[in-house]
Amino acid sequence: GNRMYPLPEKTAKCLLPVGNRPLISYQLAMLQDAGLNECLVLTTQSIADQVGEYLESKYEGKMRCSLQVVDDYTGTADALRQISEKIHTDFIVVSSDVITDVKLLFMADTHRACDAVATFLL
Repeated sequence: GNRMYPLPEKTAKCLLPVGNRPLISYQLAMLQDAGLNECLVLTTQSIADQVGEYLESKYEGKMRCSLQVVDDYTGTADALRQISEKIHTDFIVVSSDVITDVKLLFMADTHRACDAVATFLL
């Protein structure tokens, strides 16, 4: 969020509006469209209240979303390490500031068909 300053100063980056929708709504819709029925939203303590309020009162999707707070200033790998006990199968990591039309089902099918350890979309 540093490069977007001062926008995320009062509003969490994932809740900044793009096309009259918060950024995170695009990722949640993409996951739901791929057939997922639950997701774990990782956030830091500093924005947990904002993100939690969005998920509880404004998110209109059908997925069951749970909020998990990780340490501030944690990178993606460290955040995953912190929640490793909650990971029991293949999973998808989606950054909240990326909007894409990638077909997640195709990507997941390719991942499994290749017996890959990890698959990245950059």
